[in-house]
Amino acid sequence: MNSPVAQFRRIVAVVLLGCMGAAQPVAEPEQPAAPAPGHETEAETVARCLKEMASPDVQARRRAILVLGKYENPQADAGLLAALGDEDAQIRRSALVSFSERRGIPLAAQNRILELIADPDVHVRRIASSMLPELLFRTRLSVGAVETDGDDDAPPSRRLVPPAKADDRVGTLLNEALKDSDPTVVKNVLAAVSTMPGSLGLDRVLDCLASPDREIRVLALQVVRRSPVRKEKTVADQLAPLTKDTDETVRRELAGALSRCGAAGIPVLRTLAEDPAPAVRAEACRQLVLLEDESSPALLAKLLVDPAVDEDIRAQLVGQLVLFDGPVVELLRKLAGEGPASVRAAAIRTLGNRRFAQQAPPPDFFLALLADPQLEIRTAAVNGLFAVSPRLSEEDARRLCRSKYPDVRQACLGHVRLLPAPQAQEILLDACLDDDLDVRCTALLQLAIARIPDWEDILAQSLQDPDPRVRATALNGLGLGRSSPKAVAHLVEYLKTCDDPDTADQVRRLLGRAQRQNGTTTRPIRPVVRPPVAPNP
Repeated sequence: MNSPVAQFRRIVAVVLLGCMGAAQPVAEPEQPAAPAPGHETEAETVARCLKEMASPDVQARRRAILVLGKYENPQADAGLLAALGDEDAQIRRSALVSFSERRGIPLAAQNRILELIADPDVHVRRIASSMLPELLFRTRLSVGAVETDGDDDAPPSRRLVPPAKADDRVGTLLNEALKDSDPTVVKNVLAAVSTMPGSLGLDRVLDCLASPDREIRVLALQVVRRSPVRKEKTVADQLAPLTKDTDETVRRELAGALSRCGAAGIPVLRTLAEDPAPAVRAEACRQLVLLEDESSPALLAKLLVDPAVDEDIRAQLVGQLVLFDGPVVELLRKLAGEGPASVRAAAIRTLGNRRFAQQAPPPDFFLALLADPQLEIRTAAVNGLFAVSPRLSEEDARRLCRSKYPDVRQACLGHVRLLPAPQAQEILLDACLDDDLDVRCTALLQLAIARIPDWEDILAQSLQDPDPRVRATALNGLGLGRSSPKAVAHLVEYLKTCDDPDTADQVRRLLGRAQRQNGTTTRPIRPVVRPPVAPNP
Protein backbone atom coordinates (compact mmCIF):
# COMPACT_ATOMS: atom_id res chain seq x y z
CA MET A 1 0.00 0.00 0.00
CA ASN A 2 1.69 3.14 -1.23
CA SER A 3 -0.97 5.73 -0.51
CA PRO A 4 0.14 9.12 0.89
CA VAL A 5 -1.46 8.27 4.22
CA ALA A 6 0.60 5.06 4.55
CA GLN A 7 3.79 6.90 3.63
CA PHE A 8 3.09 9.58 6.23
CA ARG A 9 2.50 6.91 8.93
CA ARG A 10 5.83 5.21 8.16
CA ILE A 11 7.69 8.53 8.44
CA VAL A 12 6.04 9.29 11.79
CA ALA A 13 6.92 5.83 13.07
CA VAL A 14 10.59 6.21 12.19
CA VAL A 15 10.73 9.60 13.89
CA LEU A 16 9.10 8.27 17.05
CA LEU A 17 11.44 5.31 17.22
CA GLY A 18 14.40 7.59 16.88
CA CYS A 19 13.15 9.80 19.69
CA MET A 20 12.56 6.81 21.97
CA GLY A 21 16.05 5.40 21.40
CA ALA A 22 14.80 2.24 19.80
CA ALA A 23 17.38 -0.48 19.37
CA GLN A 24 16.46 -1.19 15.76
CA PRO A 25 19.28 0.04 13.49
CA VAL A 26 18.27 2.79 11.05
CA ALA A 27 18.98 1.92 7.42
CA GLU A 28 21.91 3.74 5.84
CA PRO A 29 20.83 6.22 3.14
CA GLU A 30 21.61 5.08 -0.36
CA GLN A 31 24.83 6.49 -1.81
CA PRO A 32 24.51 8.42 -5.09
CA ALA A 33 25.33 6.38 -8.12
CA ALA A 34 28.66 6.93 -9.85
CA PRO A 35 28.59 9.14 -12.95
CA ALA A 36 27.62 7.26 -16.04
CA PRO A 37 30.50 6.54 -18.42
CA GLY A 38 31.04 9.34 -20.92
CA HIS A 39 29.93 12.09 -18.56
CA GLU A 40 32.78 14.23 -17.28
CA THR A 41 33.32 17.69 -15.93
CA GLU A 42 34.57 20.57 -18.02
CA ALA A 43 38.00 20.37 -16.41
CA GLU A 44 38.20 16.63 -17.14
CA THR A 45 37.16 17.20 -20.77
CA VAL A 46 39.76 19.91 -21.27
CA ALA A 47 42.46 17.77 -19.63
CA ARG A 48 41.58 14.80 -21.85
CA CYS A 49 41.70 16.95 -25.01
CA LEU A 50 45.06 18.43 -24.02
CA LYS A 51 46.38 14.91 -23.58
CA GLU A 52 45.00 13.86 -26.98
CA MET A 53 46.80 16.78 -28.61
CA ALA A 54 50.07 14.91 -28.06
CA SER A 55 48.76 12.03 -30.20
CA PRO A 56 50.57 11.31 -33.49
CA ASP A 57 47.15 10.85 -35.09
CA VAL A 58 46.24 14.10 -36.89
CA GLN A 59 42.51 13.40 -36.79
CA ALA A 60 42.63 12.78 -33.05
CA ARG A 61 44.42 16.08 -32.50
CA ARG A 62 41.94 17.83 -34.79
CA ARG A 63 38.95 16.44 -32.86
CA ALA A 64 40.54 17.54 -29.59
CA ILE A 65 41.03 21.08 -30.88
CA LEU A 66 37.45 21.40 -32.07
CA VAL A 67 36.25 20.30 -28.63
CA LEU A 68 38.58 22.75 -26.87
CA GLY A 69 37.08 25.53 -28.94
CA LYS A 70 33.79 25.07 -27.08
CA TYR A 71 35.36 26.03 -23.75
CA GLU A 72 36.59 29.49 -22.84
CA ASN A 73 39.10 29.05 -20.04
CA PRO A 74 42.88 29.54 -19.75
CA GLN A 75 43.70 25.83 -20.17
CA ALA A 76 41.66 25.52 -23.38
CA ASP A 77 43.11 28.79 -24.70
CA ALA A 78 46.64 27.55 -24.06
CA GLY A 79 45.94 24.35 -26.00
CA LEU A 80 44.48 26.21 -28.96
CA LEU A 81 47.32 28.69 -28.90
CA ALA A 82 49.86 25.87 -29.11
CA ALA A 83 47.88 24.34 -31.98
CA LEU A 84 48.37 27.52 -34.04
CA GLY A 85 52.02 26.50 -34.36
CA ASP A 86 51.36 22.83 -35.17
CA GLU A 87 53.31 21.37 -38.08
CA ASP A 88 50.14 20.05 -39.71
CA ALA A 89 48.05 22.60 -41.66
CA GLN A 90 44.77 20.89 -40.73
CA ILE A 91 45.51 21.44 -37.05
CA ARG A 92 46.31 25.12 -37.61
CA ARG A 93 43.08 25.54 -39.58
CA SER A 94 41.02 23.87 -36.86
CA ALA A 95 42.56 26.09 -34.19
CA LEU A 96 41.75 29.21 -36.23
CA VAL A 97 38.17 28.06 -36.74
CA SER A 98 37.83 27.48 -33.00
CA PHE A 99 39.09 30.99 -32.23
CA SER A 100 36.86 32.54 -34.90
CA GLU A 101 33.76 31.02 -33.31
CA ARG A 102 34.49 32.66 -29.96
CA ARG A 103 32.64 35.76 -28.78
CA GLY A 104 36.01 37.49 -28.92
CA ILE A 105 39.52 36.45 -29.86
CA PRO A 106 41.72 36.11 -26.74
CA LEU A 107 44.41 38.74 -26.45
CA ALA A 108 47.10 36.10 -26.19
CA ALA A 109 46.23 34.72 -29.63
CA GLN A 110 46.30 38.00 -31.53
CA ASN A 111 49.94 38.05 -32.63
CA ARG A 112 49.98 34.36 -33.57
CA ILE A 113 46.90 34.80 -35.78
CA LEU A 114 48.34 37.91 -37.43
CA GLU A 115 51.48 36.00 -38.32
CA LEU A 116 49.42 33.24 -39.94
CA ILE A 117 48.41 35.53 -42.81
CA ALA A 118 51.85 34.53 -44.17
CA ASP A 119 51.31 30.80 -43.53
CA PRO A 120 52.42 28.36 -46.29
CA ASP A 121 48.91 26.88 -46.42
CA VAL A 122 46.46 28.98 -48.43
CA HIS A 123 43.44 27.90 -46.39
CA VAL A 124 45.16 28.98 -43.18
CA ARG A 125 45.94 32.35 -44.77
CA ARG A 126 42.33 32.78 -45.83
CA ILE A 127 40.94 32.05 -42.37
CA ALA A 128 43.54 34.22 -40.61
CA SER A 129 42.99 37.16 -42.98
CA SER A 130 39.22 36.93 -42.50
CA MET A 131 39.80 37.64 -38.80
CA LEU A 132 41.75 40.84 -39.50
CA PRO A 133 38.91 43.35 -38.84
CA GLU A 134 38.73 42.43 -35.14
CA LEU A 135 42.50 42.09 -34.78
CA LEU A 136 43.28 45.43 -36.46
CA PHE A 137 40.59 47.22 -34.50
CA ARG A 138 42.28 46.12 -31.28
CA THR A 139 45.70 47.07 -32.59
CA ARG A 140 44.41 50.50 -33.54
CA LEU A 141 43.26 51.02 -29.97
CA SER A 142 46.63 49.70 -28.73
CA VAL A 143 44.83 46.91 -26.93
CA GLY A 144 45.79 43.29 -27.30
CA ALA A 145 49.19 43.75 -28.91
CA VAL A 146 50.76 41.10 -26.73
CA GLU A 147 54.45 40.31 -26.74
CA THR A 148 55.54 36.69 -26.39
CA ASP A 149 58.48 35.48 -24.34
CA GLY A 150 60.09 33.72 -27.27
CA ASP A 151 59.02 30.22 -26.27
CA ASP A 152 56.32 29.06 -28.69
CA ASP A 153 54.96 26.50 -26.25
CA ALA A 154 54.78 28.82 -23.29
CA PRO A 155 51.75 31.04 -22.75
CA PRO A 156 52.47 34.65 -23.74
CA SER A 157 53.12 37.31 -21.20
CA ARG A 158 50.70 40.15 -20.73
CA ARG A 159 53.16 42.90 -21.57
CA LEU A 160 51.63 45.26 -24.10
CA VAL A 161 53.77 46.23 -27.07
CA PRO A 162 54.09 50.02 -27.57
CA PRO A 163 51.63 51.24 -30.23
CA ALA A 164 54.33 52.36 -32.70
CA LYS A 165 56.08 49.00 -32.49
CA ALA A 166 52.82 47.11 -32.90
CA ASP A 167 51.82 49.25 -35.91
CA ASP A 168 55.18 48.71 -37.64
CA ARG A 169 55.02 44.96 -37.20
CA VAL A 170 51.39 44.75 -38.33
CA GLY A 171 52.05 47.07 -41.28
CA THR A 172 54.88 44.84 -42.48
CA LEU A 173 52.65 41.77 -42.33
CA LEU A 174 49.80 43.50 -44.17
CA ASN A 175 52.01 44.88 -46.94
CA GLU A 176 53.54 41.46 -47.55
CA ALA A 177 50.06 39.93 -47.66
CA LEU A 178 49.12 42.21 -50.58
CA LYS A 179 51.56 40.19 -52.70
CA ASP A 180 49.72 36.95 -51.90
CA SER A 181 48.93 34.78 -54.91
CA ASP A 182 45.46 34.05 -53.55
CA PRO A 183 42.86 36.77 -54.39
CA THR A 184 40.79 36.02 -51.27
CA VAL A 185 43.68 36.88 -48.95
CA VAL A 186 44.32 40.15 -50.79
CA LYS A 187 40.62 41.08 -50.62
CA ASN A 188 40.48 40.34 -46.91
CA VAL A 189 43.49 42.57 -46.26
CA LEU A 190 42.20 45.47 -48.38
CA ALA A 191 38.75 45.26 -46.80
CA ALA A 192 40.12 45.16 -43.25
CA VAL A 193 42.50 48.13 -43.35
CA SER A 194 39.67 50.66 -42.95
CA THR A 195 40.31 50.41 -39.21
CA MET A 196 43.99 51.32 -39.73
CA PRO A 197 44.12 53.98 -42.48
CA GLY A 198 47.64 54.57 -43.77
CA SER A 199 48.89 51.18 -42.59
CA LEU A 200 49.47 49.99 -46.17
CA GLY A 201 52.13 51.37 -48.48
CA LEU A 202 50.45 53.31 -51.27
CA ASP A 203 52.75 51.78 -53.87
CA ARG A 204 51.65 48.29 -52.83
CA VAL A 205 48.00 49.31 -53.03
CA LEU A 206 48.44 50.87 -56.47
CA ASP A 207 50.03 47.63 -57.67
CA CYS A 208 46.72 45.90 -56.87
CA LEU A 209 45.00 48.02 -59.53
CA ALA A 210 46.54 45.76 -62.19
CA SER A 211 44.75 42.73 -60.74
CA PRO A 212 42.33 40.94 -63.09
CA ASP A 213 39.98 40.56 -60.13
CA ARG A 214 37.41 43.36 -60.30
CA GLU A 215 36.72 43.31 -56.55
CA ILE A 216 40.42 43.77 -55.75
CA ARG A 217 40.54 46.86 -57.97
CA VAL A 218 37.47 48.32 -56.28
CA LEU A 219 38.83 47.69 -52.78
CA ALA A 220 42.23 49.11 -53.70
CA LEU A 221 40.64 52.34 -54.98
CA GLN A 222 38.66 52.65 -51.75
CA VAL A 223 41.91 52.34 -49.79
CA VAL A 224 43.51 55.06 -51.93
CA ARG A 225 40.53 57.30 -51.22
CA ARG A 226 41.20 56.97 -47.47
CA SER A 227 44.99 57.25 -47.67
CA PRO A 228 47.21 60.34 -47.53
CA VAL A 229 48.69 61.13 -50.96
CA ARG A 230 51.92 63.12 -51.25
CA LYS A 231 53.00 62.73 -54.90
CA GLU A 232 49.65 63.76 -56.33
CA LYS A 233 50.71 63.99 -59.97
CA THR A 234 52.43 60.60 -59.92
CA VAL A 235 49.43 58.92 -58.32
CA ALA A 236 46.99 60.61 -60.71
CA ASP A 237 49.03 59.36 -63.68
CA GLN A 238 48.91 55.82 -62.28
CA LEU A 239 45.15 56.04 -61.80
CA ALA A 240 44.41 57.55 -65.23
CA PRO A 241 44.42 54.23 -67.21
CA LEU A 242 41.46 53.04 -65.14
CA THR A 243 39.20 55.49 -66.98
CA LYS A 244 39.07 52.77 -69.66
CA ASP A 245 38.23 50.00 -67.18
CA THR A 246 35.27 47.96 -68.36
CA ASP A 247 33.65 47.87 -64.92
CA GLU A 248 31.38 50.80 -64.01
CA THR A 249 31.94 50.41 -60.26
CA VAL A 250 35.71 50.64 -60.75
CA ARG A 251 35.35 53.88 -62.71
CA ARG A 252 33.01 55.35 -60.08
CA GLU A 253 35.43 54.51 -57.27
CA LEU A 254 38.22 55.96 -59.42
CA ALA A 255 36.55 59.39 -59.21
CA GLY A 256 36.64 59.25 -55.42
CA ALA A 257 40.29 58.16 -55.39
CA LEU A 258 41.27 60.99 -57.75
CA SER A 259 39.88 63.52 -55.30
CA ARG A 260 42.86 62.69 -53.04
CA CYS A 261 45.17 64.01 -55.78
CA GLY A 262 43.77 67.53 -55.58
CA ALA A 263 44.33 69.69 -58.67
CA ALA A 264 46.42 66.94 -60.26
CA GLY A 265 43.33 64.74 -60.49
CA ILE A 266 41.09 67.34 -62.19
CA PRO A 267 42.00 66.49 -65.84
CA VAL A 268 41.13 62.80 -65.28
CA LEU A 269 37.94 63.76 -63.43
CA ARG A 270 36.86 65.87 -66.39
CA THR A 271 37.24 62.80 -68.57
CA LEU A 272 35.09 60.79 -66.15
CA ALA A 273 32.47 63.58 -66.18
CA GLU A 274 31.78 62.57 -69.80
CA ASP A 275 31.61 58.83 -68.98
CA PRO A 276 28.77 56.84 -70.59
CA ALA A 277 27.61 55.58 -67.16
CA PRO A 278 25.38 58.13 -65.35
CA ALA A 279 26.61 57.10 -61.89
CA VAL A 280 30.24 57.68 -62.94
CA ARG A 281 29.41 61.10 -64.38
CA ALA A 282 27.60 62.07 -61.17
CA GLU A 283 30.47 61.05 -58.89
CA ALA A 284 33.04 62.81 -61.08
CA CYS A 285 30.92 65.96 -61.10
CA ARG A 286 30.56 65.81 -57.32
CA GLN A 287 34.32 65.64 -56.86
CA LEU A 288 34.92 68.48 -59.33
CA VAL A 289 32.50 70.66 -57.37
CA LEU A 290 34.30 69.89 -54.11
CA LEU A 291 37.63 70.71 -55.78
CA GLU A 292 36.09 74.02 -56.98
CA ASP A 293 37.00 73.35 -60.59
CA GLU A 294 35.93 76.11 -62.99
CA SER A 295 34.17 73.61 -65.26
CA SER A 296 32.00 72.19 -62.48
CA PRO A 297 29.07 74.68 -62.66
CA ALA A 298 28.37 73.89 -66.33
CA LEU A 299 28.82 70.16 -65.75
CA LEU A 300 26.54 70.23 -62.74
CA ALA A 301 23.85 72.17 -64.59
CA LYS A 302 23.96 69.64 -67.41
CA LEU A 303 23.87 66.72 -65.00
CA LEU A 304 20.88 67.97 -63.01
CA VAL A 305 18.60 67.97 -66.06
CA ASP A 306 19.88 64.64 -67.35
CA PRO A 307 17.01 62.11 -67.02
CA ALA A 308 19.49 59.22 -67.27
CA VAL A 309 21.01 60.13 -63.87
CA ASP A 310 19.29 58.62 -60.84
CA GLU A 311 16.86 61.12 -59.33
CA ASP A 312 18.12 60.58 -55.78
CA ILE A 313 21.67 61.40 -56.90
CA ARG A 314 20.44 64.51 -58.67
CA ALA A 315 18.48 65.58 -55.59
CA GLN A 316 21.64 65.29 -53.47
CA LEU A 317 23.63 67.36 -55.98
CA VAL A 318 21.07 70.17 -56.17
CA GLY A 319 22.20 71.56 -52.81
CA GLN A 320 25.72 72.09 -54.17
CA LEU A 321 24.44 74.89 -56.40
CA VAL A 322 24.68 77.22 -53.40
CA LEU A 323 28.46 77.19 -53.93
CA PHE A 324 28.21 79.06 -57.22
CA ASP A 325 27.29 82.50 -58.50
CA GLY A 326 25.73 83.35 -61.83
CA PRO A 327 22.38 82.19 -63.22
CA VAL A 328 21.88 79.63 -60.46
CA VAL A 329 18.44 80.87 -59.38
CA GLU A 330 17.08 80.50 -62.91
CA LEU A 331 18.28 76.88 -63.00
CA LEU A 332 16.75 76.20 -59.59
CA ARG A 333 13.40 77.63 -60.65
CA LYS A 334 13.48 75.41 -63.71
CA LEU A 335 14.26 72.35 -61.60
CA ALA A 336 11.50 73.28 -59.13
CA GLY A 337 8.88 73.33 -61.85
CA GLU A 338 9.47 70.03 -63.63
CA GLY A 339 11.06 66.65 -63.17
CA PRO A 340 11.02 64.05 -60.36
CA ALA A 341 9.50 65.08 -57.02
CA SER A 342 12.75 64.59 -55.08
CA VAL A 343 14.68 66.88 -57.44
CA ARG A 344 11.91 69.49 -57.44
CA ALA A 345 11.72 69.48 -53.62
CA ALA A 346 15.49 69.85 -53.31
CA ALA A 347 15.43 72.83 -55.70
CA ILE A 348 12.58 74.49 -53.78
CA ARG A 349 14.40 74.08 -50.47
CA THR A 350 17.59 75.48 -52.00
CA LEU A 351 15.72 78.55 -53.29
CA GLY A 352 14.88 79.34 -49.68
CA ASN A 353 18.57 79.31 -48.71
CA ARG A 354 19.79 82.61 -47.30
CA ARG A 355 22.58 82.49 -49.88
CA PHE A 356 19.96 83.62 -52.42
CA ALA A 357 18.22 86.14 -50.18
CA GLN A 358 18.63 88.94 -52.74
CA GLN A 359 17.64 86.75 -55.71
CA ALA A 360 14.97 84.57 -54.14
CA PRO A 361 11.62 84.34 -55.95
CA PRO A 362 8.66 86.24 -54.45
CA PRO A 363 6.30 84.60 -51.92
CA ASP A 364 3.72 84.00 -54.65
CA PHE A 365 6.12 81.49 -56.22
CA PHE A 366 6.03 79.32 -53.08
CA LEU A 367 2.34 79.96 -52.41
CA ALA A 368 1.46 78.50 -55.80
CA LEU A 369 3.45 75.34 -55.00
CA LEU A 370 1.37 74.77 -51.86
CA ALA A 371 -1.42 73.53 -54.12
CA ASP A 372 0.81 70.75 -55.51
CA PRO A 373 -0.69 67.26 -54.99
CA GLN A 374 2.65 65.84 -53.77
CA LEU A 375 3.35 66.15 -50.04
CA GLU A 376 7.13 66.38 -50.60
CA ILE A 377 6.67 69.45 -52.79
CA ARG A 378 4.26 71.15 -50.38
CA THR A 379 6.61 70.57 -47.43
CA ALA A 380 9.54 72.07 -49.31
CA ALA A 381 7.38 75.01 -50.42
CA VAL A 382 6.33 75.74 -46.83
CA ASN A 383 9.96 75.79 -45.72
CA GLY A 384 10.93 78.03 -48.62
CA LEU A 385 7.99 80.39 -48.11
CA PHE A 386 8.68 81.05 -44.45
CA ALA A 387 12.41 81.36 -45.13
CA VAL A 388 11.88 84.27 -47.55
CA SER A 389 8.75 85.71 -45.90
CA PRO A 390 8.29 84.80 -42.21
CA ARG A 391 5.15 87.00 -41.89
CA LEU A 392 1.98 86.21 -43.83
CA SER A 393 -0.59 88.76 -44.86
CA GLU A 394 -4.10 88.26 -43.54
CA GLU A 395 -5.30 87.40 -47.02
CA ASP A 396 -2.59 84.76 -47.55
CA ALA A 397 -3.19 83.31 -44.09
CA ARG A 398 -6.92 82.91 -44.72
CA ARG A 399 -6.27 81.40 -48.13
CA LEU A 400 -3.82 78.83 -46.71
CA CYS A 401 -6.18 77.94 -43.88
CA ARG A 402 -8.78 77.06 -46.51
CA SER A 403 -6.37 74.69 -48.30
CA LYS A 404 -7.67 71.20 -48.95
CA TYR A 405 -4.41 69.80 -47.59
CA PRO A 406 -4.25 69.48 -43.77
CA ASP A 407 -0.44 69.78 -43.73
CA VAL A 408 -0.67 73.23 -45.37
CA ARG A 409 -3.34 74.39 -42.92
CA GLN A 410 -1.31 73.17 -39.98
CA ALA A 411 1.94 74.76 -41.18
CA CYS A 412 0.18 78.10 -41.66
CA LEU A 413 -1.06 78.28 -38.06
CA GLY A 414 2.40 78.79 -36.63
CA HIS A 415 2.58 82.14 -38.45
CA VAL A 416 -1.04 83.23 -37.96
CA ARG A 417 -0.25 84.28 -34.40
CA LEU A 418 2.03 86.99 -35.83
CA LEU A 419 -1.05 88.79 -37.21
CA PRO A 420 -2.89 91.41 -35.16
CA ALA A 421 -4.76 89.82 -32.24
CA PRO A 422 -8.35 90.16 -33.61
CA GLN A 423 -7.47 88.54 -36.97
CA ALA A 424 -5.31 85.88 -35.35
CA GLN A 425 -8.09 85.02 -32.88
CA GLU A 426 -10.67 84.63 -35.61
CA ILE A 427 -8.49 82.39 -37.77
CA LEU A 428 -7.32 80.23 -34.86
CA LEU A 429 -10.86 79.80 -33.52
CA ASP A 430 -11.99 78.58 -36.92
CA ALA A 431 -9.06 76.15 -36.96
CA CYS A 432 -10.17 74.76 -33.57
CA LEU A 433 -13.18 73.34 -35.43
CA ASP A 434 -11.13 71.82 -38.26
CA ASP A 435 -11.87 68.29 -39.39
CA ASP A 436 -8.22 67.30 -39.00
CA LEU A 437 -7.08 66.43 -35.49
CA ASP A 438 -3.51 67.72 -35.96
CA VAL A 439 -4.83 71.07 -37.16
CA ARG A 440 -7.12 71.40 -34.13
CA CYS A 441 -4.34 70.59 -31.68
CA THR A 442 -1.96 73.03 -33.36
CA ALA A 443 -4.57 75.79 -33.23
CA LEU A 444 -5.13 75.26 -29.50
CA LEU A 445 -1.42 75.37 -28.79
CA GLN A 446 -0.96 78.55 -30.84
CA LEU A 447 -3.79 80.21 -28.88
CA ALA A 448 -1.87 79.54 -25.68
CA ILE A 449 1.51 80.56 -27.08
CA ALA A 450 0.23 83.87 -28.47
CA ARG A 451 -1.97 84.56 -25.41
CA ILE A 452 -4.86 85.40 -27.70
CA PRO A 453 -7.71 87.08 -25.70
CA ASP A 454 -9.91 84.55 -23.86
CA TRP A 455 -7.48 81.74 -24.68
CA GLU A 456 -7.94 80.24 -21.20
CA ASP A 457 -11.70 79.82 -21.68
CA ILE A 458 -11.25 78.21 -25.09
CA LEU A 459 -8.72 75.70 -23.79
CA ALA A 460 -10.87 74.99 -20.73
CA GLN A 461 -13.78 74.05 -22.99
CA SER A 462 -11.47 71.72 -24.93
CA LEU A 463 -10.71 69.83 -21.70
CA GLN A 464 -14.11 68.19 -22.24
CA ASP A 465 -13.36 67.17 -25.83
CA PRO A 466 -14.00 63.46 -26.52
CA ASP A 467 -10.58 63.06 -28.17
CA PRO A 468 -7.75 62.40 -25.65
CA ARG A 469 -5.17 64.22 -27.80
CA VAL A 470 -7.23 67.40 -27.80
CA ARG A 471 -7.66 67.17 -24.02
CA ALA A 472 -3.92 66.62 -23.53
CA THR A 473 -3.08 69.60 -25.77
CA ALA A 474 -5.52 71.84 -23.90
CA LEU A 475 -4.07 70.77 -20.56
CA ASN A 476 -0.50 71.43 -21.70
CA GLY A 477 -1.57 74.80 -23.10
CA LEU A 478 -3.10 75.88 -19.80
CA GLY A 479 0.11 75.03 -18.01
CA LEU A 480 2.36 76.59 -20.65
CA GLY A 481 4.82 79.24 -19.50
CA ARG A 482 3.80 81.48 -16.60
CA SER A 483 0.19 80.48 -15.94
CA SER A 484 -2.38 83.24 -15.68
CA PRO A 485 -4.80 83.35 -12.69
CA LYS A 486 -7.66 82.39 -15.01
CA ALA A 487 -5.74 79.35 -16.30
CA VAL A 488 -5.01 78.29 -12.73
CA ALA A 489 -8.68 78.62 -11.84
CA HIS A 490 -9.66 76.40 -14.77
CA LEU A 491 -7.11 73.79 -13.72
CA VAL A 492 -8.48 73.80 -10.17
CA GLU A 493 -12.04 73.29 -11.44
CA TYR A 494 -10.94 70.54 -13.80
CA LEU A 495 -9.16 68.70 -11.00
CA LYS A 496 -12.46 68.44 -9.08
CA THR A 497 -14.08 66.39 -11.83
CA CYS A 498 -11.07 64.59 -13.26
CA ASP A 499 -11.43 60.84 -12.75
CA ASP A 500 -8.19 59.72 -14.42
CA PRO A 501 -5.39 59.30 -11.82
CA ASP A 502 -2.54 60.04 -14.24
CA THR A 503 -4.21 63.17 -15.59
CA ALA A 504 -5.04 64.31 -12.06
CA ASP A 505 -1.36 63.95 -11.10
CA GLN A 506 -0.37 66.04 -14.10
CA VAL A 507 -2.85 68.77 -13.12
CA ARG A 508 -1.45 68.83 -9.59
CA ARG A 509 2.07 69.22 -10.95
CA LEU A 510 0.96 72.10 -13.15
CA LEU A 511 -0.77 73.76 -10.22
CA GLY A 512 2.30 73.31 -8.04
CA ARG A 513 4.48 74.89 -10.69
CA ALA A 514 2.06 77.80 -11.06
CA GLN A 515 2.10 78.38 -7.30
CA ARG A 516 5.89 78.42 -7.24
CA GLN A 517 5.98 80.88 -10.13
CA ASN A 518 3.54 83.18 -8.37
CA GLY A 519 5.50 83.00 -5.13
CA THR A 520 2.63 81.57 -3.10
CA THR A 521 4.72 78.63 -1.93
CA THR A 522 8.36 78.27 -1.06
CA ARG A 523 10.57 75.37 -1.85
CA PRO A 524 11.87 73.50 1.18
CA ILE A 525 15.42 74.39 2.00
CA ARG A 526 17.72 71.52 2.89
CA PRO A 527 19.04 72.07 6.42
CA VAL A 528 22.76 72.64 6.68
CA VAL A 529 24.41 70.04 8.88
CA ARG A 530 27.47 71.51 10.56
CA PRO A 531 30.14 69.30 12.14
CA PRO A 532 30.19 69.37 15.96
CA VAL A 533 32.62 71.82 17.45
CA ALA A 534 35.31 70.17 19.52
CA PRO A 535 35.33 71.41 23.15
CA ASN A 536 38.21 73.60 24.17
CA PRO A 537 40.88 71.68 26.08
